[in-house]
Amino acid sequence: MDVANQRSQSKEISSFSSLVNTPSLVNAPHESSHRTTEAHRFIETELQHNERMPKDRQNVLKSALDFVSQISYSSLASQPMPNIPDTGMDLPSGSTAPELLYMMLPSTLDAPETDAKTFHWPDHITGSTLERMLLYLIENEGDDQITLHYRICVYTKAFFFLIKSPQHHYSKAVCERLKQSEREYKRVALASLGRLPFLSSPSLSLIQALLSGAMLMQYLGNMSYSWNLTAFASSMLVALNLYAVETTDDLDDDTQASLYWCYYLDKVLSCFLVRQPSLPKLRIDPTSMIPVRSANPLKTTVKIMVEMAKIQEVVLEMQLNQDAVADKSQIDAIIFSADSLLTLIKETRSSVPSRFQLDFDAAEFAQAAISATIFKCSRWSSVYQDRCLDNARKALTVLIAMLDREDAQPDTADQYSSFLTW
Repeated sequence: MDVANQRSQSKEISSFSSLVNTPSLVNAPHESSHRTTEAHRFIETELQHNERMPKDRQNVLKSALDFVSQISYSSLASQPMPNIPDTGMDLPSGSTAPELLYMMLPSTLDAPETDAKTFHWPDHITGSTLERMLLYLIENEGDDQITLHYRICVYTKAFFFLIKSPQHHYSKAVCERLKQSEREYKRVALASLGRLPFLSSPSLSLIQALLSGAMLMQYLGNMSYSWNLTAFASSMLVALNLYAVETTDDLDDDTQASLYWCYYLDKVLSCFLVRQPSLPKLRIDPTSMIPVRSANPLKTTVKIMVEMAKIQEVVLEMQLNQDAVADKSQIDAIIFSADSLLTLIKETRSSVPSRFQLDFDAAEFAQAAISATIFKCSRWSSVYQDRCLDNARKALTVLIAMLDREDAQPDTADQYSSFLTW
């Protein structure tokens, strides 16, 4: 590597390290609530400057304004402390309790005889990898880098396991105990994330830890920090030249999972924040790496999410180059992809158990929101403008219905509706 490249890389790492250790920057509200702030400003402007607006439309916009404000500030008011990694937090001493292994492992087994009640969201940590990480943490009391990486992955997964586990059949005392465990798992994951050395050599375990941290930050609502962690994971995939592979023949399951999950997070978060993506264009279709023949029906939802990310990759290019009018054939092609995705969502949801229907509602919401953005970025005809409005209405209608259904059927310890992170 020449001197100029070394200086550039050193500057990038130094910049990211200072960002990690500056809570006020990583938790900037104007970054993490970019979309809601934009919507709030647009609706207020409409109400203030359109005096001839019909009364019924004013009422609709006022309701939408209240809804946007609720999403923007409700979680902030209930959390006096920001959910950010803290290097001052104490880490647990000794090895990890073996109960974590017994609790989580059945939910990751990809076998037909697995009890359907144990299904949980698949991620970049496969069942065999989780078993290996847990056994390492149980049998080792050290504080080496591998332990730190594994601790972030395991405790993040344990946190998600608890908040997604049905709890309606437990007593109030047991539910409170589970909440305490949930808070402890989150605390350990954040404390470990705060100690993550970003100057380490690229490795798969470090990439896995960064992606686990990015997913945790995304769920906690800190999209800016999630994007930063995803960007660092992307740079390590680039350093290992994994983004440039043209076949998956030589890639193991863990590497493939990390690659397509990083792709998904990079495109979704970059589109959400309207930032340049960090992971270069892949030379293979990321959906080709997703195992769909699985006992876990949620694996099909992951494929839909990555298909959606492929569309968002194109939409992001349109958002970042709004001065240039996109070719009409390109607009028609991306609209066709979005319409085909909706068909796939509807076909797939008919084959999964009813308790997973909310995830497919979330997929339809995201598809409608993305379609609205596509039509908004195009400038070709009034038909596109009408379809933009139709999709925006559909997205709002589906989202409100999901929130109502979530309130009416509380079944988990999920503090925030996870579909809001799509």
